Amino acid sequence: MPSPSIRKLLLHESPDLDAAFSSWLLRRFGEDRYAGVQDAELTFSPVGELPEGRTADDLELEGILAVDTGGGRLDNHGQTAPTSSSLLVATDLGINNDRALEKLLRFVHRNDVTGEGIRSSDPTDQLLSLPTILRGLNVLFPGNPRKVVEDVHGMLDAIYATEVDWFEALSDADRGRWLTTSTGARIMGIVSESSAAMKVGRFRKADLVVHRSSRIIGITLTRRGKLDRAPFLDRA
Repeated sequence: MPSPSIRKLLLHESPDLDAAFSSWLLRRFGEDRYAGVQDAELTFSPVGELPEGRTADDLELEGILAVDTGGGRLDNHGQTAPTSSSLLVATDLGINNDRALEKLLRFVHRNDVTGEGIRSSDPTDQLLSLPTILRGLNVLFPGNPRKVVEDVHGMLDAIYATEVDWFEALSDADRGRWLTTSTGARIMGIVSESSAAMKVGRFRKADLVVHRSSRIIGITLTRRGKLDRAPFLDRA
């Protein structure tokens, strides 16, 4: 039997990264599975508590989906094996193998299960990490968890867009053309609308990238390009 239309997402107060990411996944990718969820209102209750003693299943029948709280199927708390709500949600939606989500999902899952954020020991990197930013939002807006989560959703939109753009460029590079000059320089030609086309050229170890899109034709000597190969630029 199909789920009723979802009008609210219920998260715990002082939302952490797992809760914010789980709700973002549902809003961004869950419409086919949960009609209405892309526009669902964010609501909050004390950690581990559900309104009026109801269960997560009871709430879902009323159009309220409890996520990362309340002990339901989309809450990692009380599961038989350590996991994250994000992984439960991604699996439930069938997007756990989306390669543009892979790094985000791995990071949030690791952070929630082991408490490990970024693996850099540099304090500047630690300060600018997503979990630290989220904690700061909770400090700035202690009475407004909805704003905290919405702000994090915007950051996740940007991160995901970057990953989608990157994989678009990789796919376009697979259809590209390669030329090796007599001096050994490797030239990659790529037709792509992705802003990451030049970056992919460096990643694929090209010395020169010729990039054409609907807006530009660009030629870039990558950082890998060596000075002793530069003369090939003057040759027909």
